[in-house]
Amino acid sequence: MGKLLSSLRRCHPAIIENFDCSHLMKSKYLFVSLAMNNLYWSVYKNLEKELLETARHIHFCDDQLSVYSMRIADLLVRTCIEIEALSKELYKSLGGDMDPKEADGAQRTLYFDTDCLKLLEDNWIISKKEVMISCPDFYFRNYRTLSPLNKSYKRGTSGSKWKQAYQAVKHDRYNNLKAGNIRNLIEAMAALYLLNIFYSDKTYSEKGFDPGVGSSLFSVKIANALSGIHVNMDDSKIQWTGDTRESSMFILKMSDDDIKNWHNGLCSFFHSLNESIDADPNLQKSAREDYELFSGTLNDVFEKLSKSQLWKNAFFKAVEEHRRGWKSDYDNLFVVNKNQQVYPELHWSDVYPGESELPMSLNETSS
Repeated sequence: MGKLLSSLRRCHPAIIENFDCSHLMKSKYLFVSLAMNNLYWSVYKNLEKELLETARHIHFCDDQLSVYSMRIADLLVRTCIEIEALSKELYKSLGGDMDPKEADGAQRTLYFDTDCLKLLEDNWIISKKEVMISCPDFYFRNYRTLSPLNKSYKRGTSGSKWKQAYQAVKHDRYNNLKAGNIRNLIEAMAALYLLNIFYSDKTYSEKGFDPGVGSSLFSVKIANALSGIHVNMDDSKIQWTGDTRESSMFILKMSDDDIKNWHNGLCSFFHSLNESIDADPNLQKSAREDYELFSGTLNDVFEKLSKSQLWKNAFFKAVEEHRRGWKSDYDNLFVVNKNQQVYPELHWSDVYPGESELPMSLNETSS
């Protein structure tokens, strides 16, 4: 959206006054507190505090990842107990069966991994979510990006290393103390961090957003869904930028109200352009034959139309129609990525029912 507006303002000096977008991206929302006021988050923060205290006595770097101790093992077990509890809460929130049974109908135990984390994987693709180690008191060079929930729903040697370590230390700490090491603790903490974000499920305003979401250890990846707005809009039209959607814990998007407003303005632009084409045989001929003029992104098309002697009057008339529908403030939001539909489906026919759509290949352009 920002590129589209920049392109508009570069088109002609005369529209700079009319298209002052300095306030366009300011949110009307007040900054949302990053403190996650729930029981699980406060426990997580206490575990973080103890881990940071440990890092005062052990140099956390790549060469030290296998360092183990009773204190580290204890933190690992306590962290994984929280993972068990939180995964069951999230499982319940998704409508998971809290009273599972064997094939013969006998009641069985609800498992946090093969039951709970597996349901989260099926719905939210948790195995792909990545965490970046961002603590200034850690000195890792090649150990910076983690996928801590990868294989977390599997059992035995097929499962994640931190979960294997947890089971080993929990059942036989004396013989498996080496599994209570820095690497396994950090990855378990990262898994708990992600589950807390899923549990909180908070939406944040763009202004002042903390990529650590309150953590002193980690930060998240963000997928940008602000590009690709189309007159016939659905999520397949999004031109993702930033981090990949699968790896990201948050999506940066327009609010549903704002994308509807933007979509209406975009349709108004092309409706005005269609009216000019209908009234001018030369524009009709150009729309039929000049494929190059209408190829590329919407920004590309705007740039070419604004410079064309034939098209520029129709273009600026359409821009004025578009401008009338703009809001002074757009509310871009960070939402937790739960593999959900990002935007509502929007269609040209919603705005102009029964009317023809766009000239030639403009049907394929998007902002």
